[in-house]
Amino acid sequence: MREKFEVVTVREDEKLPDDRRRSPRASCEYTAEFVDPATGFTVRGTVRDISQVGMRVHTMGPVRLREPDDLKFYLWINGSLLKLSGSVVRQGLDGNLGVEFKAAGESLRDRLAHHVSEAAHRNLKLEMRSRFIDDVPLPPQPTVRTVARMFMRGHNTIHDGMSAAKSLQQSIGKKWIDRRVATHLNDG
Repeated sequence: MREKFEVVTVREDEKLPDDRRRSPRASCEYTAEFVDPATGFTVRGTVRDISQVGMRVHTMGPVRLREPDDLKFYLWINGSLLKLSGSVVRQGLDGNLGVEFKAAGESLRDRLAHHVSEAAHRNLKLEMRSRFIDDVPLPPQPTVRTVARMFMRGHNTIHDGMSAAKSLQQSIGKKWIDRRVATHLNDG
């Protein structure tokens, strides 16, 4: 048994077997803002992680929303503006908001998936992992000499043993060609 080391790339947007989220998230730092329609206040924050179904926004302090549903979020991602609809599904006392998207339209979902993939690619990590491998020795291949000895033990001559050993090592195609050539030469 020996230990084998491997370098493995780990992406944040890969869904892990024990992950309870519907869609994996990628860490990021995007600027976001939205307006609470009931109060008219504009809320600004930083997107800490994003997925295809939601994001976590960190604001300067706790936010009290009167209407957490059907909000329009404006995200600035790498110099471009992305408008998303969603609802605040979690509010923390530390200023963290859990937002669930209501992305309508295939092109918007594709664009969002591209941004999540881009963020995960920037956060690509390399990990060194080890695993133990059982070394199973291969059975020894018979040599011409061992096959000839086995054949000679059957009370044959050394020439018969050597020819038997060589014929064991020939491929099926070569045997067929040799037989065809031999029958051709014997016919004429």
